[in-house]
Amino acid sequence: MNAREFLERYKIAGKKIEMYRQRIEDIETTAPAGQKLDGQPHGTKKSDATASAAAKAADMRITLEAWLMEQERIQQEIVEVLGAVKDVNRFQVLKMRYLEDAPADSWQSIANVLDKTVRHVQRIHGWALLEVQNIINSEYPTEV
Repeated sequence: MNAREFLERYKIAGKKIEMYRQRIEDIETTAPAGQKLDGQPHGTKKSDATASAAAKAADMRITLEAWLMEQERIQQEIVEVLGAVKDVNRFQVLKMRYLEDAPADSWQSIANVLDKTVRHVQRIHGWALLEVQNIINSEYPTEV
């Protein structure tokens, strides 16, 4: 795995989390009126469709929780690697690009914060990726 892929895993996990949240919300909003889809029994008059939707939403919540834990683990890995980046500008660019929400991940936003040109920020990013690649090669020689 290259440095960019290593760093992008956090945002990819975030996109999967958002997808599961949206799907759960869709299931819950399409449930028959007056029915709660919390996975708990509320009487014997539930229809098969409502019970099926509740079960599906409960399963998706379990998967969502797993992705939340995975994103936390990935974030911790990335933070540890970024902690080994020696140059403060490289660290800032990587943090804003890969760990912060938009618009902080846009080149122009990063350039504004660092008071540099977009092109210079992109150069710093390239140097930072090389440094991260060296770090992950030494810390995760066979895994990543």
